Amino acid sequence: MVSVPKIRQEIWEDYLNQHLGHDWQRLGSVQSKNSVLQILTSDGHSLINATIKEMGDRWHHAIEGYLTE
Repeated sequence: MVSVPKIRQEIWEDYLNQHLGHDWQRLGSVQSKNSVLQILTSDGHSLINATIKEMGDRWHHAIEGYLTE
């Protein structure tokens, strides 16, 4: 998965088309507002909707959580 700024999107997609043909897919968009990260599919469904703190806590405690389950 790759995230690029909106102003570079067309350049990135042109690059992918030149090097991969059409063997790639745009999943959606990333939005960040009030420390909440949201990843939306192209048709508007939410894939991720979490605060930056929640994501950081899960990342920092991932192994600990796995071992205590």
